[in-house]
Amino acid sequence: WQLDNEMWCHMDSLWGERPRRRFQDWLRQTYGEIGELNAAWGLRFWSNQLSDFAQADLPGPTPAHHNHHQLADYRCFLSDLAIGFLREQAAIIKHAAPGTPVLHNCPFDPVDRAALLAGLDIYGHDHYPAFALDPARVGCMGLDFGRFRGHAKRLWVVEQQASQVGQTSYRLPASPPGTLGAAAVQSIGHGADLICWFRWRTFPAAQETNWGGLLPHWGEPGRHYAEALELISALKPHVEVIARTRALVSVARLLSFVQDQAHRVEPWIAETIGDPEIGREALRSLNLNEDQIRIEDLEPGGPYSVALLPHAVGVDEDQAFMLDRWVAAGGELVVGPLAGHRDASLHGPRRQPPPGPLGAVTGTRNPESTTLREPAVIHGVVCGQRMAAMRYAEVIEPDPEADAEVVATYLTDWLAGKPAVTVRQHGRGRVFHCGVALAPAVLQWLWEEQGLVAPDLAVVTHEPAAEVLTRSCEDYNLHCVINHGSGPAVVHVRRVLADLLTGAAVTNSFTLQPYRWRILREYLGDAPGARG
Repeated sequence: WQLDNEMWCHMDSLWGERPRRRFQDWLRQTYGEIGELNAAWGLRFWSNQLSDFAQADLPGPTPAHHNHHQLADYRCFLSDLAIGFLREQAAIIKHAAPGTPVLHNCPFDPVDRAALLAGLDIYGHDHYPAFALDPARVGCMGLDFGRFRGHAKRLWVVEQQASQVGQTSYRLPASPPGTLGAAAVQSIGHGADLICWFRWRTFPAAQETNWGGLLPHWGEPGRHYAEALELISALKPHVEVIARTRALVSVARLLSFVQDQAHRVEPWIAETIGDPEIGREALRSLNLNEDQIRIEDLEPGGPYSVALLPHAVGVDEDQAFMLDRWVAAGGELVVGPLAGHRDASLHGPRRQPPPGPLGAVTGTRNPESTTLREPAVIHGVVCGQRMAAMRYAEVIEPDPEADAEVVATYLTDWLAGKPAVTVRQHGRGRVFHCGVALAPAVLQWLWEEQGLVAPDLAVVTHEPAAEVLTRSCEDYNLHCVINHGSGPAVVHVRRVLADLLTGAAVTNSFTLQPYRWRILREYLGDAPGARG
């Protein structure tokens, strides 16, 4: 059973008397005493203290700026409201039909994704590459799977783009021939075990008469139906081989609901540092895939070799210890801005200066930070490479009692010469502390010059509109090679592989035509065919 559809789509707030009362009840349950709420919201400032929870209001229009603690609690309330609503529906189904799988598809913000998916049997993704607009952006859009994949028990695509995309207010260009198969293979490469095109037949009326199906309004099969049939026919003999594998993901983007809140309730963060998904372009150009998980989801010796912490707010001592243990076991951690600048309640530090508890992991201190009028520019100490980031900078100094070293300094204005990025060897791993946003150029430099761990990939491409996605099991890898662009794409093969559909050996680089795809099989270890 699918519960509802795309929670919070087209709406990320609720207003009125009933939501106000529910919000006040939520605050009462969360804080217990009104004094605790006053402290959490900092209401002593400007003499805003409340004497009763009934005085707490929704964050509607105000003549001054909003209190970001109030905004954060409001978003937490909306998340809890949505999750509770879906769980009520799930309970009805589970009572009537015990054991029936329950799913929800592609919730929008605000929602705590980890908390939501903990109560679902399946996560249903919606995949519409047409919204990327530029073929070079389709690969980055595919990383949306990573927002949920790390928390999902099973991953399905319950809305896979079938043909045109549009509603009454807009109509996107029709996708060129071949893109239906390419988009579906992209979903498979990201780990989907079921694909359901939305929809079967284009509905002739109402809001989505421009939202195309496999069949047009008049029901006569055309090229989209033919492309779906071609894909199904090609993959049908190999479904068991594919189903044994799971998406191979080596990068973890550490992002809890609290860390995601920061840039939404303090807009200056998004404007000067970017959102927590910054740097995706670099990952795709390096043929890397990512999952968005929480710090507590990292396990020493687990599947992730590199962890990015782009908005390092709200990290407490227990989480810092988890990161310390993970790095010591061989992981490589990249800490971005804001470490120690906000706690889990989004308060500024009162006792421990930045980077707060993370200082024990990074071996650094952060005595100064600033927004900038122009993007920060840093350069690598070893190669002198210049890199531009966002309009924010922190001075990252090695702690005299630690063993961190400076690997990049600033070239910008009065910051020139001051340390921008440090690295510390810790156990079998390393920790980088970046005073600038983890922008594409910065991540590219960290992997290429500083040698962040990357999987030894058998297939790579450097074409902006092409990508390689890998599914893996203990016996073999399946490399899904996809060209989303209108021109041919060169793909480099580094080991002996086999075409999954034909069985033919693939040993050399090849050219993939526009909107085409191939799945290449790589045997591992002593598996049959491992030696070609």
